[in-house]
Amino acid sequence: MRLKKYAILFFSLVFLAGCGQETLQQGLSEQDATEILVVLYQNGVNATKVKTESSEGATYSITVPKDIIQNARRILVENNLPKVRELGSEGICKEKGLIPTPEEEKCRKLLAKKGDIINSLQRVPGVIDADIVLNVPEISPFNTETQSEARPTASAVIRVKKSADGYEITEARMQQFISKSVEKLDPRDVSVIISYVQPPQEVLAKGPQAPGAEAAAAGNVKLATIAGLVMKAESVQRFK
Repeated sequence: MRLKKYAILFFSLVFLAGCGQETLQQGLSEQDATEILVVLYQNGVNATKVKTESSEGATYSITVPKDIIQNARRILVENNLPKVRELGSEGICKEKGLIPTPEEEKCRKLLAKKGDIINSLQRVPGVIDADIVLNVPEISPFNTETQSEARPTASAVIRVKKSADGYEITEARMQQFISKSVEKLDPRDVSVIISYVQPPQEVLAKGPQAPGAEAAAAGNVKLATIAGLVMKAESVQRFK
């Protein structure tokens, strides 16, 4: 079985080499691969996402034409891709024994609550993805006087697109939404960062964009390509 897997990988690499393709990144999750593909498309790089199956699950690689791989690498460096994701609180929630410690049990409950909030946020029209950090202090029943000021807080980063039905995602709405999911969480103690982005599906459906095409579209400017150079259409005659 292992020999068959390596044989498939070998012939895939041979095929890519024959097509003038070179592997830019490999061993990626689907999320990381899609994020890289979107950024490359937005910078005019015609890249391909390749899926590889193994006994340990599926991984993805990104290939690009050999003659532009250096440019593709520069784009990844400039955009800090693929992103290094730290385990954070999830690192202490892994089972290390038959009986979880109180700290591990609390961590799992927080992660479950976090997952519920994220899943709910992603059902809101216009939300592409979201992440949230919860801080819920543990109140001891034996020492309430010194802990009276301790209260839960939350921070959220939400990526959204313009909603077709006109629903507007605002900081106040998100603060109310999140605060109602956590007991005794005041909306004023919820920090929210909202960024508007183009949905990855739309970028991938359009394919690689010519450099400067996005800015031209915004200004309703017609572009032409001569010998690999992108310029305004009215400049073509002067160029010739």
